[in-house]
Amino acid sequence: MIRMQIVGRLTKDVELKYLPNGTAIGEASVASSNVYKDRNTGERKEETTFIDVKVFGKMAETMNQYLHKGDQVCFIGDYKVDKWQAQDGTNRYKSYCLVREMEFINCKKDGQNNNNNQPQQNNSYQQQSAPQQPQQDIPTIDIDDEDIPF
Repeated sequence: MIRMQIVGRLTKDVELKYLPNGTAIGEASVASSNVYKDRNTGERKEETTFIDVKVFGKMAETMNQYLHKGDQVCFIGDYKVDKWQAQDGTNRYKSYCLVREMEFINCKKDGQNNNNNQPQQNNSYQQQSAPQQPQQDIPTIDIDDEDIPF
């Protein structure tokens, strides 16, 4: 399995569909740019790669609700390739990232999107995360460095 991490901006709004069993599927495309200096000319160059992503379940619905074209996001997932045969008999392939985790990096502020319940920046969401436990107050302990045995 090839694990991948993509940081970039959505090139379009999320396309949300549902399977017959009710499972949500979200599809989008991310543009990720790499800036570098050409060795021969010293010129600054930018190369942009477009990567398709697929998201399933509750994460797909969350992505559809909060992310829109132009939003910056980080996806972590598995590299996948779909293979099928076209009508003319040729084999076709499409690669994409099957998202396991996502983090909202820079979403538009309230009022700029269709949804006014926008999350705070730098929110992350994991596909199979355990419920968060309430944070308890942890008392501070005053320890002198000389008391530590190593």
